[in-house]
Amino acid sequence: MHEKAVSIGAWAVALGLPTHVGVMLPVAGGPLVQRILAEEVKGLTGGYFILEPDPESAAEKLIEAINERRAGLGWPC
Repeated sequence: MHEKAVSIGAWAVALGLPTHVGVMLPVAGGPLVQRILAEEVKGLTGGYFILEPDPESAAEKLIEAINERRAGLGWPC
């Protein structure tokens, strides 16, 4: 993963979007950084990184995120 991709992903997370990455981010130097990027930032911006190398599992997590937001809007899932 290139640094430019990390910055674009961070921009999407800052906008509040769940963002899938298939490999470990080069900025995830330790468990604290990984936890902040994948979990804690959701409370600040609503966005977060989904760190999942398996495409089927990643798709399930993205669909789950979409359904969670639809439910928040009062739309049927």
